[in-house]
Amino acid sequence: YAFIYQRGNWSQQTKFIADEPGVGDHFGLAVALNDLAVVVGAPDRDTDNSTPDRKDAPPTLSTGSVYSFTRIGEFWSPVISATISEGSMPYDRFGGTIGMSGEKIIVGIHGDDSAGNDAGAVFIFDYVDLGLEVDPEPFSVEPNSGLKISSHAKIKTGEFSGLPRQTQLLSNYPNPFNPETWIPFQLAQPTSVILKLYDFEGKVIRTINLGYKKIGFYTATDQAIYWDGKNQLGEPVSSGVYFYRLTTSDYDAMKKMVILR
Repeated sequence: YAFIYQRGNWSQQTKFIADEPGVGDHFGLAVALNDLAVVVGAPDRDTDNSTPDRKDAPPTLSTGSVYSFTRIGEFWSPVISATISEGSMPYDRFGGTIGMSGEKIIVGIHGDDSAGNDAGAVFIFDYVDLGLEVDPEPFSVEPNSGLKISSHAKIKTGEFSGLPRQTQLLSNYPNPFNPETWIPFQLAQPTSVILKLYDFEGKVIRTINLGYKKIGFYTATDQAIYWDGKNQLGEPVSSGVYFYRLTTSDYDAMKKMVILR
């Protein structure tokens, strides 16, 4: 939860929820923030290993994830969920601790075994363009150095990808809204993108064809899909529940939003 202090009182501003949360993820176990961003750890989130050919493939347990959110005025918008791109192992618990200073973010991975069983490692990120990017490379304690991760350590390079690992439709912001809202999404591969808006009875009221989009995060107000609360004829729609559906060449998802006139 985020609270804001105004005129001598604290009031709840928002509740952060992970996209596609899982039982036992422990989302919120670690939190770091500045004026415009929040980073939340879910160290026990499992890695989904299923593929179109192996839908029953077992997950890799407790590899961990971190989630970033950005503030736009009084509203908070989800940005990305980040995991280790390669070499993640069961019970790595990436995101068990998080530190933040300015645009630098430090994320602990307590169970990393690269320097020995559960020796641990730390990743350093930049909060750039509303996505997490590595700078410098991740580091951990070298074997036989006699040092702990909390002490001065030799640098050991690793790999991390700041690009989306999966295509995903995110929650619109603000929600409820009047008269406009933004619909963020992320693409794991270049593809054509179409958004359709439906009323409560399932009738299509607006189609937005975004054309061909590159891989990346489309989450800020100048990147996300903008809807002015009007139908295909340019008429304002009435208050109520509406649905938005994002379709790409290999992805199809729908979410709900509310207009309050």
